[in-house]
Formats: sequence, structure tokens, C-alpha cells
Amino acid sequence: MVARTLITTADERTWPPDATEPVLFLGEWCRRYTRREVWNLMDFKVVPFHWNDRKKLMDDYLILQNLYENVLVELSTKLNELHKTNHSLKYWRIVLGPWLGYFMHILFDRWQMLKFAIENYNISKVYVLKKDISFCVPNDMSSFIEKFVCDEWNESIYGLLLKLCWVDNIKIIEIPCTINRKTNTNSRFQLKQLLKKAIHYFNLQYNRLLSKNDLFFFISSYIPLRTELKLQIRLGQFPKIWRTNMAQQSELEPSKREWVFSKSGDKNTFEHVARNFIPKHIPASYLEGYKNLSQIPKKLKWPISPLAVFTSNSFYSNEIFKIWVANKTEGKTQLIIGQHGGHYGISKFSFEEDHETTIADHWLSWGWRNTKNPKIKPAINFKTIEKKYIKYNPNGGLLMVGMTLPRYSYQLFAAPISSQWLEYFKEQKRFAMALPINIRKKMLVRLHKEDYGWDQIERWKDSKIKINLDEGKSDINSLIRKSRLYLSTYNATTYLESLSLNMPTIIFWKPEHWELNMHGKKYAELLIKEKILHFTPESAAQHVTKVWNNLEKWWQSKSVQKARLIFCEEYSASFSSPIDGLACLIGKMTNKSSNALNKNNKLIKHSS
Repeated sequence: MVARTLITTADERTWPPDATEPVLFLGEWCRRYTRREVWNLMDFKVVPFHWNDRKKLMDDYLILQNLYENVLVELSTKLNELHKTNHSLKYWRIVLGPWLGYFMHILFDRWQMLKFAIENYNISKVYVLKKDISFCVPNDMSSFIEKFVCDEWNESIYGLLLKLCWVDNIKIIEIPCTINRKTNTNSRFQLKQLLKKAIHYFNLQYNRLLSKNDLFFFISSYIPLRTELKLQIRLGQFPKIWRTNMAQQSELEPSKREWVFSKSGDKNTFEHVARNFIPKHIPASYLEGYKNLSQIPKKLKWPISPLAVFTSNSFYSNEIFKIWVANKTEGKTQLIIGQHGGHYGISKFSFEEDHETTIADHWLSWGWRNTKNPKIKPAINFKTIEKKYIKYNPNGGLLMVGMTLPRYSYQLFAAPISSQWLEYFKEQKRFAMALPINIRKKMLVRLHKEDYGWDQIERWKDSKIKINLDEGKSDINSLIRKSRLYLSTYNATTYLESLSLNMPTIIFWKPEHWELNMHGKKYAELLIKEKILHFTPESAAQHVTKVWNNLEKWWQSKSVQKARLIFCEEYSASFSSPIDGLACLIGKMTNKSSNALNKNNKLIKHSS
């Protein structure tokens, strides 16, 4: 077996200086498409991705969730000890649960790929960049998200894993490096930020005057602003818009990261790796900066004892909000979380869904329910509250909406993971090729605005398939108004919106990459029967061709519309009176009766 130099990322500083040297790419994330003129000339092999075995993916997810729960308990105890606090497990789950879950999934993938490569290939050496470990440590969840999609951060994690687990198995060559640090000096950007700060300041002064005794607190609700303000009035309080600043940068103190878990796990296991890495990589906001961060919410003049806090996404990376709401939920305040996208309730597994439904006192879905979890309450698709049936062009084109995911895996859910995106992209090309030329000429592919280094534009242009591309910058509604048919290619928000707005829609995805739960399969069958949902690009293209010249006849048929309505009632529901419906639902969950809400409304109107 030929000895090869291991390459872990697309950072070419770690590639061997001799281009003729045999190499082993750890995954497709190493081979940027725009750099193919370099790696195509090399003698290379690529390690197959371990989660191409989707059963392994599901099994690993369950194992990691169990380990996550055990580590979270121990980490909560340790942080209470370090910070001289006595917070509950729920408190720490809210504050650092998203980071811990993501980090463990990420670390496991990097460790597993290295383990497989070293055990199955003849690896002579690997080059790693010499960096201070502080480069890997994020300040908070927001900076962590920025880091884990980048080559430099992942290269560091691979290097640290190699030194911890395989220093005796492989020659590790450290090379000096400089860290790329991006700064934004755009004056227009700075002016925009100053304007936002000014608006935020005046809004905050208004809020402070009227919020002390508010019973309901809304932030990042996902509900259209106008509707949210009306809802607050309906709930009996002056409407307010809340925003928070980012957590301040905290200085790392290595001495505070020398602690270890009481359990370490067997040396050759991932549990040992995770327990070794977590103290060294926990975000600074939860360790060195925690004391200062925990004081900020006390100065915010937010409501003192709200009955309920409603949000749809601030519980992930808004550190100030997380600290505040974690404190409030240790009292009588209830945390209400609204669904903030598709995929929920229909997919087989999802860390985000599991995390959200665990920390919430009530979780509002877009219509579906789970009999095993009474926290989940059927509600409404917040994104389509103010929208009517969409106006599309019966003589327009075909709009295909694509997606991307990071080249490096992050949190686990039933979707293409990492390099599996390449297979997803091939399916898009197969669909385009299966269309007649007259329809293909009228097709517009809307790319996801985040490319993550997949080089989508270059891949499409080199495919020789003559289609129109939108780089994700155009307003989606304006594109829809020019189209006669909406094509969704993945299990997320887009098709839920188009179906609920009665836009002619065809969906296709690979079922092995978008696994559905049993409940989801039942409702998917309705769409499959009416040729709305397809599991191959060729089947979808064949149906597009069949209905293209008489689309309305198919879409407006009784059977198609019935299937659409039943599916939407479950996964993209609507209320005849959204504000009253949401107010009554929130009132019921917080034991605030309709009479009390009406009384508060009268007081608001009188004060106005």
C-alpha cells in the first residue's frame, strides 16, 4: 500500500510542498472546486465519508445525545462550582446547550474520520499549522458558528486531535503560520451600524418607560412585526420591539481551563476525547466572561416578572437573552418557543428540535402535534400570517430553489451531511437534464446565498447545462410572481410556504438523505399520490413536462387541492383570525383568561 501524506482541510498551507507526493484527502471538503487545477494533478485518494451509512448516522446521533446529557449534568455542576452559583440544569441547558450539542457532534465527526483514515490507510505524515490554542476558542455561540464553517478552525481541531490520539501513530510536522483575521472597513457598513445603534437607543428609552410590569416579552418571534405589535396590544400591553447587543469579547485565562471532569472515559474512546476538549474549548462567555455577562441582564430594564417570554430563535446565539431568560425560568416565567422553519415534526431526527422542545415550557408548531410530548402545541405558520394566496404568472417560467450546507458537518439532523451535498447537487443537474429544452430555457435556478466554499456558480457554469442562475440576491417574492411553477428540492421552509400560499409546487428530494418520521411519512404519501412530491429528479421532471402546458388543470383539481389543504393543516396551518388565535393560545398556556385579556385591552385603549 502506497504511503500517503494526510490532508485534513482545503487550507493549502498544509499540503505537501512536493506536488508529486501521494496524498490522502480526509474528505471532499478538502477539494475546493475552484482549485481543481491543483489537486487534479496530484496522486490522491479521498477517504469515504463515514455518515454515507445513514443507519450509522442515526445510531451515532442517539449515542451522542446520551453522552451529551451525561456531560451536560457534569458540566453544569462544574460551572456552578467555578462561578459559585447554584443554577439548575435547565438554566445551563439554555445558556450553553446549543454550543455543547454542536461541539460534540462536530468533534465526533472529526475524530471518527481521522480514526477511520489512520486505521485503513498507510499514512506517512501530516502537516499541521502551529497556532495558539486560543485561536480555537470562541467567545460565544455566534463566534463559534463563524468558526466551525472555516478551513482554519477545522484544521486546528484536526491537528489537536492528532496530537492527543495519534501522536505515536503518525508523523506530525508543525509549520509556522499567520492567522487570517477579517476586518470590515466599509464606511457604508459602519454608517448602517451607527444608524441601527441610534434607533436601538431611542427604542430602548421608550421600552424602559413602559415595560416594568409587562406580562409578555417578545423577541425575535418570527412573527411579522406589524402582527407582533398588534398581538402585544391584544395581550393587554403597550407594544415594544426588543433587541440586544452582542456579548462583549472576553479575555482568555488558560489557568481557568485546567480543570477536568470527574469521569474521563477509556483513553481510546470518543468520550475521553470529548471530556478532554470541552474544558479547553468552552466559549469564553461561559467561563472567563461569565461574571460580567451575567450582570448585563440586570441592567437592561426588561420586565421584572413576565408571565411568558416568546421567541423563535434568540435561544441559540443571543447570549444576553439566554442568561436573562434562563434566570427568569428558574422563577415562574414560562418560555414559549415558536417554530422557526421547516423540517420540524416531519423529519426522523434533529438536535435543534430536541433541544428546543426540552428547554421550552410550551413549543408552538406550525400545525403538527406530538402525542408523546404535550409541550408541543399546534399553532400557525408564522411566516405566512400576513400573506394571501400568491399571485404567480400562469405563463411564466420554472423557479427551482436550491440550498447549501457547510462543507464541514455541524449539528446532526435528517439532511445531507457535509460532502453529501455533492450528491444533492448532482440531483439538481439530473433534473435539469431530464427536462425538454423548451422548459429548461424557462428555468431559473435560485442559488443559496451562502456558498460555504462549494463554488455553486462555477459548478453550474461548467456543467454545460444552459440555464439561468440567480445568486440568491433577488427578492424571492418577485421571482415567484414571474413564475408559473415553484420547484422545491429539500425538506425545509420553502415548500411549506408555497403550498400554504397555493403556489403550484413540485418537490423532489432523496429520501435516504431526508429521512421522515412515521407521522411525516403518512402525510408525505398524500403529496406523493398527487405527484407533488417525488423521490427522484427524473420523476419530478417527467411530471413537470406533463403538466407544463396545462398546469392549472392539474393544480386546481379537487384531489390535488384536497391533499394540499390536509398537508398544510398539519405542517403549515393558518388561523382565520391570527391575532385572536395566538392571543387565546398564549393566554391559555399562561392561565391568563380571555376576560383578563379583554380587560387589559380596555386599559390599553383608555390609556392611549
